[in-house]
Amino acid sequence: MNKIKVSIVIPVYNTEQYLEKCLDSVIGQTLKEIEIIVVNDQSPDDSQSIINKFIRKDCRITAITNETNMGLGASRNKAIKYCKGEYILFLDSDDWIHSKTCEYFFQIAEEYNTDIIEGLLNPVTSRKLIDFDTNFDDLTKNLDISIGSTYLNLQRFIPSVCNKFWKKNFIQKNDLRNKEDRFFEDIYMSLPASLKAKKICKINFPFYFQYINPLSITRQKKTLKHIEDRNYLLQFLSNELTKATSPESKNVIRRIIAERIEAAVSDLLLANEGKDSFKELTAVALNLWPQVKHDFISLDIPFVRKWGIYFILNLNLIGLAKQMLLFYLFFKRQIKKIGV
Repeated sequence: MNKIKVSIVIPVYNTEQYLEKCLDSVIGQTLKEIEIIVVNDQSPDDSQSIINKFIRKDCRITAITNETNMGLGASRNKAIKYCKGEYILFLDSDDWIHSKTCEYFFQIAEEYNTDIIEGLLNPVTSRKLIDFDTNFDDLTKNLDISIGSTYLNLQRFIPSVCNKFWKKNFIQKNDLRNKEDRFFEDIYMSLPASLKAKKICKINFPFYFQYINPLSITRQKKTLKHIEDRNYLLQFLSNELTKATSPESKNVIRRIIAERIEAAVSDLLLANEGKDSFKELTAVALNLWPQVKHDFISLDIPFVRKWGIYFILNLNLIGLAKQMLLFYLFFKRQIKKIGV
């Protein structure tokens, strides 16, 4: 086999109904010098049979089976150690990619010596395999290559590791990893990486088809684990803000903290358990609030939501707001029961 140019990493857990489409999109790449590393994270369904079928079909597929269920972040980290390609692409097993993804990204990465290239996520609700015609010259017209902190001040930060094309040497040199056993695992890799990148760019190529599944991790009912991991994430971002030295980096991190506080307050109001964790996350959010409230005002979120949360945090009314919301939801249920 020729030298491997791109390694595609696919962790698999309980996605048998989507996995064939995912793997079809990968073996159908127009760039042939790729390897596909599939990590079975102790999936309880029939995913392994599908993986075996594709191994018989395509020798570029390597299968790894975790001894225990390790989670998405740990499975990605494990796969990185096996990657032989010059570049790495992460793909979730219920999603799929455009047929020219590896070809186009590899050409740009080689020509401009990038650490990271960002493309566009393309949310879809249909399981039908979609592809479309696209012109390489149009994608690379007026391409802007920046250092990471400058780039992030011009672009909205997308925490996903899957919309990015990674130079493997850059990952290894900076010891970049997904966070293990945490929700929101991508940001622990993508934020430090984006800030450290010497060359990063974005192309308007919606290559990544992200299936919107109502049962996915990010759309589940908010639990104690969500609250604890929101707390952990805000503390991580607070440490990153402390470590940042350039004004550009500080601006980026403050904006991200403002976005995450907005999400944290929403979770706090909707979570049904974890009084101690509620108090801890409230304390962390309120501690960071004076540093980021001006960044919060500039967020592009609905007017009522923005100023409602601003008012709640400014006056430290999270506990009262939660009680009022619970009362409203209880009252609404009672009205529904009696059919008014």
